[in-house]
Amino acid sequence: MTAAVAHTPGESRAVQPGSRARAIAVVVIFAILLGALGYGTYGIWANGHQGYAAGNPAKWLPKQQLRTLTDRTLVGTYASPAITVAGDDVRVKTPTFSAFAVVTGPSVPGEGLSYQPDYITSTWTVHIWGVKGYIALSAKDFDSLDHTDTEYQLHVPQGSTMPTSVSTGQQVTFQLRAVVSTGESLVRWAPNGRNIVAKWDNQVEND
Repeated sequence: MTAAVAHTPGESRAVQPGSRARAIAVVVIFAILLGALGYGTYGIWANGHQGYAAGNPAKWLPKQQLRTLTDRTLVGTYASPAITVAGDDVRVKTPTFSAFAVVTGPSVPGEGLSYQPDYITSTWTVHIWGVKGYIALSAKDFDSLDHTDTEYQLHVPQGSTMPTSVSTGQQVTFQLRAVVSTGESLVRWAPNGRNIVAKWDNQVEND
């Protein structure tokens, strides 16, 4: 006895030739679109990273990020002294001169020791360049301020010299030294002996 099977009108148990052809066409079109999308994405990535491959960040970094990387120099004036970290440049502007300045250090004796003395001889290096105008220089215009607000006058190390001035087109490098407390310190420059234009934060330690 054969069982009867009911069929919904319009429904077919077999795949008609026309349906198969349409399905294949859809798959082919989808594959073509996917390939085109992938190529386009790769092209955008490659074009946007050509500078990266060449090692030139100016070609692939966003402009805002590029400015952040290349525009780090702070401006220091008598009215608004710059405060930054040791090793960072400051563009100093006063009514009588402008210049770039940086303080690095300190270097200390006995680095790598397992203990920290309360006070230690510290030497900083000062570099001034890009001068426009005339700057009178004196060790008395530089000091160090520690974390307790104690001021230490810097001086020229024995056996070393310091220029007394620098003017347009010249640059100078010299060292300054003092026995200061260990810990955080600010090296400050007051070109006129009174008003500070720049402060460099640094850490005095020998470990």
